[in-house]
Amino acid sequence: EGQVEDFMDHYEEPSRPEKVMNAYALVALAVSITSGVLGGVLHESVSFGVQVASVSLLAALPVTSFITLRRPMAILEKRLHKLGAVLCGWRGISGMSHKVLFPISHEDLFPVGTCKLNGVKFYGSRNPDQVVAYCTAMVRADGSGLTPLFDQLLTSRNGRHYDVENLRAYGNGGIGGEVCGESVLLGSVAFLKDMGVEVPSGTNVAQAVYAAIDGEFACVFAINYGKTRSATTGLRTLCGYRGLRPVLTTGDFILTEGFLRNRFSVNGRRICFPDHNVRAELAAVQVPEQTPALALITTDGLASYAFAVTGARALRTASWLGVGIHLAGGIVGLVMMLILAALGESQLLTPSNLFLYELIWMIPGFLITEWTRSL
Repeated sequence: EGQVEDFMDHYEEPSRPEKVMNAYALVALAVSITSGVLGGVLHESVSFGVQVASVSLLAALPVTSFITLRRPMAILEKRLHKLGAVLCGWRGISGMSHKVLFPISHEDLFPVGTCKLNGVKFYGSRNPDQVVAYCTAMVRADGSGLTPLFDQLLTSRNGRHYDVENLRAYGNGGIGGEVCGESVLLGSVAFLKDMGVEVPSGTNVAQAVYAAIDGEFACVFAINYGKTRSATTGLRTLCGYRGLRPVLTTGDFILTEGFLRNRFSVNGRRICFPDHNVRAELAAVQVPEQTPALALITTDGLASYAFAVTGARALRTASWLGVGIHLAGGIVGLVMMLILAALGESQLLTPSNLFLYELIWMIPGFLITEWTRSL
């Protein structure tokens, strides 16, 4: 949250590329006047001096400057507008253009309503209500995003709430702990098998949470992890952009590298999976009120945040490359005008030659502005 006035102040302030261009414009004006004076004095012709000065000024400021400063931002803003995101001027662009770790929570990947419990199947002789209560206690203690589903199931059975001792995250799709003095394992089917639990054949469910109590297989919770377009495109964008790595801040034991790779078709090795203690610390971090705002987001969804960051990085690259092309074209133009002024080659200072020169330098500037489309 913030003030509209603060946002607009930073949104409208000149960018660093614009400041560089403004400083260069003064230098170009001085050099152009010098070229005109030099040509007029050497060849004793006031008209030739005026001609050289005017042509030098046009050559020193190629038309590509108007493209590289405005077109990339116009392209990006149009795309971000559809996602409900606006960058807070150049401060927002530069602030998101360094090496960044992007926090990802369970709610970012699976918003409320996308995870649904499709059913529960119990095994063994244990009381189903006790099994549900033990598993709910484990999920809640882990801070998993599945907590609302298990709490709802526990409430429907009028179950009891238990405390968990010696909770441990194994990092391979499962957790373990003690409830009422009994060991409880919760995770994927592969995790239970790795822990030596005998899982009956025919219980392999694609998306499910398996549970074992005191080494005996107890139940399987069939869960449907629904994908949203925003989460899918957002995570793929974050995983595919250099210098930008998503870091998981949720304690959900199911969200492993293999699960995210299979579910979202992303390179799971691009995602950081800290220890559960570190995740809890990261999730508890509160942003100070005085922290400057970098972007304004009006639409929920991972894609809005992800594209704001990647868009800012692409815009910064396009802007500085455009400035480099503009300065190169302008400096080359000034050097050529100085040479022509010294030689007195007035027949080369024609509108057609000047137009061709401007066109040549406009092409790379136009191509660079397309950089902001590659998000």
